[in-house]
Amino acid sequence: MDTATKIMESLQEMFEHQGRQARQAAIRTIMNMRMKPGTPVRDHMLALIAQFNVAEVLGAEIKSETQVDMTLETLPEMVSQFKVSYNMNKLNMSLTELMKELQNAESVLKTKTGDAFVVASAGPSYSKPKGKNGNKRKKPNKKGPQQNEKKVKVDGKPKGKCFHCGEKGHWKRNCQGYLASKKQGSGVPSNQKPQ
Repeated sequence: MDTATKIMESLQEMFEHQGRQARQAAIRTIMNMRMKPGTPVRDHMLALIAQFNVAEVLGAEIKSETQVDMTLETLPEMVSQFKVSYNMNKLNMSLTELMKELQNAESVLKTKTGDAFVVASAGPSYSKPKGKNGNKRKKPNKKGPQQNEKKVKVDGKPKGKCFHCGEKGHWKRNCQGYLASKKQGSGVPSNQKPQ
């Protein structure tokens, strides 16, 4: 062969079939990628960007908008709200900008739920369970009946300290000094009256 152009054309004819198979394998890898539970969004996005670069080197021409759409489809169901917002606001981002936005969304979810996108394996509901009024559930009583020991009556007498006179063995509502001062109209205990 006389020129470099003819040599390149000859090599392309010989190895074109292998290049096509490699390009198809790279595209198949991208299409089958899904974000695994427990993986930080940054690691997943970097792996995707690397696969897009491999496909591009092998001759695949995937527009940046299509790359972003393909990336959004690899994300867990947990970020469906982000996808809806992206589509409703007709946003147009590069992959690196999308990665930054997803990291922001991940940090917001982490502060709200204590987990990142890790909970994606549990299904679409990613918030912690809540009670009837939207408050977090109270933890069950692990100590049993001993927990409320200060307010339990022992041998017919309440155990604890009176908030009025400070003596043990009765409560304020049963305190003789408190009841007497209440009848007189002053709420000040008799042992604390100014002299």
